[in-house]
Amino acid sequence: MKHLLIILLCCACQPQITPEKAARAPETASEKKFHYTLISNADGSYGYQIYADSVLLIRQQNIPTRTGNSGFKDSVSAAEIAELVIRKLNAGAFPPSIDATEIDSILN
Repeated sequence: MKHLLIILLCCACQPQITPEKAARAPETASEKKFHYTLISNADGSYGYQIYADSVLLIRQQNIPTRTGNSGFKDSVSAAEIAELVIRKLNAGAFPPSIDATEIDSILN
């Protein structure tokens, strides 16, 4: 009888899963909608901002992997790198690291 009481108490204390919770899967990167905007820096160069849905995720004012604080010389280059970052995010990479080879292949 004692064991039956313990089993009943354990079952009663378990969290209840409602149909709404059961139907909702955990949020993953692939469920988020990523987009970017270009930003103009004070020195006339460009950067980008990456959003996950409407939340700012990354603000990149300078060229990644490069020393110093230089931004992109034109908006097209900034957009190409922002699109690369979004492809990596959509593939599940977080943080979406970019190496110098990737930067050079786009900028040159």
